[in-house]
Amino acid sequence: MNEIIITNSISEKEISVGFNLNDGNVPFPPIVIDISGDIDLNDLVSHILSYLELNRKFQVEFSDPQLLLEKSDKIKLIKETLDEIYIKLNSAIENANLENTNQDIF
Repeated sequence: MNEIIITNSISEKEISVGFNLNDGNVPFPPIVIDISGDIDLNDLVSHILSYLELNRKFQVEFSDPQLLLEKSDKIKLIKETLDEIYIKLNSAIENANLENTNQDIF
């Protein structure tokens, strides 16, 4: 099972979240999260939820060339929130895969 690679590129005003399905298909354009004001993760979560049906875990990468995570508490909090989302979704995928495996056995 190939993992879906999620790349989170951090800049001062936005985080660009890209998806590589790791299957040779051209990836969708990245989701851009504006972090200059209030943070809205609805588009990102909706987009990620559409990948759940593939039953493939997410491999998450963060790119922070300007070391903004060290300089901005807000960006650090956003990263922690994104990490929590990815962890919970990976857990849901693992649980679904275990249930499918158990159903196949019985």
